[in-house]
Amino acid sequence: MRSFRQRYLITTLPPELQRSPLAPVIEAYDDKADKSWGCLFSWTVFSIACTAYAAYFVVSEAKSGAAMPLWLQLLPLYVLLPAAVVFLFLLRSFRKCQRIYVCAQGVMWERYNRQWGNVTDRRTVQWQQVTAVQSKKVRHYTTDRDNDMQSDRYKHTTRTLELLAPTGAPLLKLSGKYHNEFDRGEAFSWIWFAVKAIERQWCALRLPAMHQHLETAPAAQVPFYPKNDKPIILTRDGLWQGEQFIAWQNLHVEWRSKDERLALRDETQKRNVVQRVLNMKEIHVPIGQVPDGCLLVSLLQQMTGTKLTTW
Repeated sequence: MRSFRQRYLITTLPPELQRSPLAPVIEAYDDKADKSWGCLFSWTVFSIACTAYAAYFVVSEAKSGAAMPLWLQLLPLYVLLPAAVVFLFLLRSFRKCQRIYVCAQGVMWERYNRQWGNVTDRRTVQWQQVTAVQSKKVRHYTTDRDNDMQSDRYKHTTRTLELLAPTGAPLLKLSGKYHNEFDRGEAFSWIWFAVKAIERQWCALRLPAMHQHLETAPAAQVPFYPKNDKPIILTRDGLWQGEQFIAWQNLHVEWRSKDERLALRDETQKRNVVQRVLNMKEIHVPIGQVPDGCLLVSLLQQMTGTKLTTW
């Protein structure tokens, strides 16, 4: 399967980071590869063409001998000035890049100028400051209408991740977009690799103790709190949501990647055709609305022995 990982992977680490309290560095990514000259080049060609046409129009009017008002004489300048402003804005956006270092003891994010190399913004978050990691994915579509027929056309997917403090405020927020509707291979932009690196390290830090707690403590409970829904409570024997209980040996876990949703059901409960088609007798958990949703997915995989490969 196609992978874009090498485009964004940072292989040469700054010496000062290797000696910092955050070290060692586990994974590091840079979004420089997402910046393209194409938009700048296209805008430059378009601006030159418009300015040339305006100048040609003014020269043609001058040759006709008709008196021209001042605004018409300055028409090429009126076209060139806003085009130059937009060009400078695009150039500034092109030069602004970001990178992230996911370390054993925390995360460091930087925004820097790709031309000069100077860092314009930096944020450092230690794992001990973080109480939860929340990740969200949304696919965006546009509606096309043709001869009374309506269809949805895929635009892009946005991915957002927040490292949350005990108060619920974000210590660090990352966001971006990519074009990979069905999440095939690793054909993603920088944001996907950065988010997954953070989730992997957070799971590596938190999962062992949580899993051991569930396995060894008779009255152990690990709660997760979906937004606007009843808590999901994991225990030594199974899973609770409200009054509904499913034992681990009966729990069937299905990952629906299209809307980032877990479907949980009790395999001992028989379902007819209609119930299967309408996804009835299931607990649906939107992972993007669950703080530490990555931990919930990983814990369910460990407790049931299910491999959710698309996650």
